[in-house]
Amino acid sequence: MNSGPGFALPPNLIERVRRLAKRQARSLDDVMAEAVERGLPLLEIPDMPTGWEAEADAFARMYPTWRAEYTGQYVAVYQGRLIDHDAAFGPLLERINVHYPDTFVLIRPIRDEAEIVYEHRSIRWAAD
Repeated sequence: MNSGPGFALPPNLIERVRRLAKRQARSLDDVMAEAVERGLPLLEIPDMPTGWEAEADAFARMYPTWRAEYTGQYVAVYQGRLIDHDAAFGPLLERINVHYPDTFVLIRPIRDEAEIVYEHRSIRWAAD
């Protein structure tokens, strides 16, 4: 298999590929091709839509106002404003998909109780 230009891999990955190829009685090219084929879909997952933070901020700002009028309903926020609402999620989502195809629209419920905020802290290990 000729892939054109070569690729530089860290020695530890090359060794892992060699061990796997030997254990499975396969060529290095086959193992590498399968690894890339299986791994690319993970990298191709789209990032969070741009603008979602602005929509979330607009939702947070307007939540107290909307709570008086839309409690028990779902609201749809686009470009910082309320564009639709419904007591049922499904019909609201269908309308949003029709009127705003391939566009990020924030849909959130309005509840009588306060919003639950989850904080997640993670540790990142730095490479030596």
